[in-house]
Amino acid sequence: MTIDQVKQLVLQKAAQYGIDPGVAYAQIDRESGFNPRAVGSSGERGLAQFMPGTWARFGSGSFDNAFDPELNLNAWGGYMTYLLGLFNGDYASALTGYNGGEGHLTNPEKYGPPSAAALEYGSTLAAYRESGADSGSRPDFLSIAQGGEFPWLAFGAVVAVGLFLAFRE
Repeated sequence: MTIDQVKQLVLQKAAQYGIDPGVAYAQIDRESGFNPRAVGSSGERGLAQFMPGTWARFGSGSFDNAFDPELNLNAWGGYMTYLLGLFNGDYASALTGYNGGEGHLTNPEKYGPPSAAALEYGSTLAAYRESGADSGSRPDFLSIAQGGEFPWLAFGAVVAVGLFLAFRE
């Protein structure tokens, strides 16, 4: 799978799960640089850099499946949807929980407060949503969606992203 195909898949999954495309794009770029075979220093795997415990909750099958782009992004979409529900649509909190563990936000007495790194991750990536579609901080989603070998995806991604941006608060 080419990097352009991975970027298209990220946008498709963002639309499928109702996740802001700017956040999705920035998050997967930061997690893995769109590399499905990425392995983090603590053993995280795949595009969305899953740890074994989180994969067991949201992934499909063996932890080796975290290297499959489709399965990885389905798990990411499920986890982000869960976190956005848990934190009432607050992207900064959902992303902080994604990076550092939601327990640091929901039960800091037990787990301690979120780390500075997790807070920075959450606020930095949430800014991709808050900055607006025409600010220059977002990638050109139309160009991404039109690239690659999936003309049917280009139309679907453009429509989904356009509808998302038109009807969000």
